[in-house]
Amino acid sequence: MGLHIYALLFNFNESTVATGSEYAFSGGQFRGDYNNESQYKRSHVFTPPANTIKVEIVATITGHGFSQDSANCAEFCDHEHHYYLDGNHAYESHPLVGNNLGCTTLVNRGVVANQFGSWPYGRGGWCPGQEVEQWTYDITSWVDFSGENNLTYRGLYNGQEYVPQNDQGGSREIRAVIWVVFYSSTTVVSPSFDYTPPPQPQDGVDFCAPDYGYDQLCSQHLLNLNNQDFGFGTATKWT
Repeated sequence: MGLHIYALLFNFNESTVATGSEYAFSGGQFRGDYNNESQYKRSHVFTPPANTIKVEIVATITGHGFSQDSANCAEFCDHEHHYYLDGNHAYESHPLVGNNLGCTTLVNRGVVANQFGSWPYGRGGWCPGQEVEQWTYDITSWVDFSGENNLTYRGLYNGQEYVPQNDQGGSREIRAVIWVVFYSSTTVVSPSFDYTPPPQPQDGVDFCAPDYGYDQLCSQHLLNLNNQDFGFGTATKWT
């Protein structure tokens, strides 16, 4: 038996908070069949949960492999990632590609400088030593909140389906993790402070255990230790 501490983290300056998400798309080999739906999922149907007021695409995408074709994909080519829904369109590209000093411009944002080899070269979605930055796009205005939405995704090169030239047959991998994220108003998900406190035994007990019926919200979690209440978010008394 031990002391359990639960913390709820809030940014009270935000009017919305992420309350749900769906994994939509992954990457694959970028060599002419990246958008082949017999190999990769390229359409995602979703219905926003109740109380959703905002929807975003959140993508983390990097390219790997080079010297396998004329475009030097996928590490050193500007692969584009396009999203379509009900006539709407947005895309992510990688403008650092082609700049031989591209990654040097991001040293103040986490790139590890003065490595050997090709570290200064701009890449498709990443630089050596740097945390990969997420790409987010607000698609709230695209979404039908009362029914199904069919989001489609395509990986393109210069706005076209990619057809490798002088193909050497090696790996040209795009690593992609793409989510649809749903947000609700912070007032909708704020913890309630109106509840009946649980019984107070002498020994320590986890009131989030199913038998106590207080596992609906972590904010309703109390730990009773030697008849003292320690609360996070809700409590009858604070010590």
